[in-house]
Amino acid sequence: MSEGAGQPLGRVSPREFERFLGGLPFLGTLSASHARLEAGQLVELVLSYEVGASGLADSGRFKLTYMFYSDWGDPQTEDPRGANYLTAAFLPRPGFPGESEATVKRLRVRFDSKGHERPYQKAIIVDAIDGYLRPGDRIHIERGDRSAGGPGTRAQTFAEDAFKLRAYVDVTGTSRLAPVPGDLRIAIVPGLPTQLHVITPRVTGRRTRVPVFARVDDAWGNPCPLTEHLAQFTLLGRDGAALDRREVPWMAAGLSVRTEFSIDDPGDYRVAVDGRADNQRGLSMRVPLRRDKSATCWYSLRPPSTGRFCKSDPPGLDVRQSTMRPWSG
Repeated sequence: MSEGAGQPLGRVSPREFERFLGGLPFLGTLSASHARLEAGQLVELVLSYEVGASGLADSGRFKLTYMFYSDWGDPQTEDPRGANYLTAAFLPRPGFPGESEATVKRLRVRFDSKGHERPYQKAIIVDAIDGYLRPGDRIHIERGDRSAGGPGTRAQTFAEDAFKLRAYVDVTGTSRLAPVPGDLRIAIVPGLPTQLHVITPRVTGRRTRVPVFARVDDAWGNPCPLTEHLAQFTLLGRDGAALDRREVPWMAAGLSVRTEFSIDDPGDYRVAVDGRADNQRGLSMRVPLRRDKSATCWYSLRPPSTGRFCKSDPPGLDVRQSTMRPWSG
């Protein structure tokens, strides 16, 4: 028996590497260059995946998914100067003394609109070709890469409190995906106000107070919360004379303002609204209103795709909410 047989082996890796490895999540971490975007904004969005303590084997796969209903521009890999150009790059970390370098030769990236299970159906897929990635190496994804002169990618055009990106990784190259803990969340917020909308029943009956709602939308139809300004409501008679006028403060976090008018005599009227919104001049709108002898109701949409007739239901509220409320998932 040779001398030293059966004795424990000495340290085979640097102590610093062991501490580094112990501080990494096993399946890695995901980060993004932006936490907040305006609806419809053209942007170069950088998404970075740091390989976890598991490493990423030869032919391993990283998949970044998001909801099927999103209208975010579909990524493409054919035209570097076109919109929504998609790239993926390998960024190695500095090595430790005596550590082998990653052997991956290249990354292959593609987009598949049905690349994962619904509701996280749309997928950006990155494959490791001819080699592995070490723990701590990074996969750098640019959605809307502008390096060749492209315009970027157009963000989702409807507002959402948390646009979610959910990642999966196949660390062993066996096509078995595991979720990377922690979804990315990007707030999609309305842009500048450009359109004023007035919502009211077009016909009203006796002894009925007429509710009038106003809201301001951005260029994509998203209701804009406004700072404290006044919305001016004016009830006009047939000859255009002002019969009643109300000024209502537009609350900082509110999406609409509301007031009511009483109409005594049958006839045709108009409601004029001046939004007085930031960065806008003369955001105003007029809608017709008829006072009939009989009572009436109006129709209000209720998600998902159902309706209700109700005299006291505020029109426009449910329509507005249906554009802001995300699918569950």
